[in-house]
Amino acid sequence: MVKILSAFLSRADEIEARLQQLRERRESIRAARDKIFAQPDPDDDKALAELGKFGAQDQMLVLQMERCDRELAGLGASVLNEATHVRQAVAKRVAAVRTKLLAQLDQSLASQYPDAADRARAIARLPEPPAVAALSRIVSGLESFCFQPAQTEIGHARQVCQTATRALEAIGG
Repeated sequence: MVKILSAFLSRADEIEARLQQLRERRESIRAARDKIFAQPDPDDDKALAELGKFGAQDQMLVLQMERCDRELAGLGASVLNEATHVRQAVAKRVAAVRTKLLAQLDQSLASQYPDAADRARAIARLPEPPAVAALSRIVSGLESFCFQPAQTEIGHARQVCQTATRALEAIGG
């Protein structure tokens, strides 16, 4: 599940890198065009031909940039969906480990408290073991983590991927 999200994010990185290359190329074309305008005699046929060539290249780059933007936007919906799936799946997995730890604690106290109700009250009075507390924080963090409109889908997915990876490392999975 995290691998799929990571694959989507690496594809987004590739698209963003390509978009950055296109922007840099566009800036170099604009700089070359401005250089022609700065020359003393811009009415020259050669200068006009160069300007036309730069204009055509600029238009091609704009079209490629728009295609990258559309591809990134389409990928954003898939990434957001996968991030939600990963977040929920990892939260369930961490919660299961937490439940297992609590069951082990319950079982270890069974000899001292044979009555299940007494044992539950005793466990409730005990401070939460550090491992269980850490897992509780991870679960609550994952469950409350949601997409904010101020973020991009890709940025949100990166945060979910990092959080999910840390959570899986914490439970050894």
